[in-house]
Amino acid sequence: MTIHSTAIVSAAAKLGNNVSIGAFSIIHDHVEIGDNSIIESYCELGVSNHLSQGALLRFGANTHIRSRSTFYEASVFGTGLVTNVTIKRVF
Repeated sequence: MTIHSTAIVSAAAKLGNNVSIGAFSIIHDHVEIGDNSIIESYCELGVSNHLSQGALLRFGANTHIRSRSTFYEASVFGTGLVTNVTIKRVF
């Protein structure tokens, strides 16, 4: 497991084997991340909202969350989830 020194990971979060968490990412209480997953920099996982009531946010094994992604509580994603980055040019 590799957790960048600037990342904040709740002691209540459940991290699988060989999980990598990048710089300035925040992993909240009700999060479960499967084995061999990568969470890049500036991500926030397990953000609470008025509907979630503390329900678990779960990612299966081999997940790859790209930088600056935000996920709220109460969602379940299976094995092999990969997020993409959209770059918008503003003139």
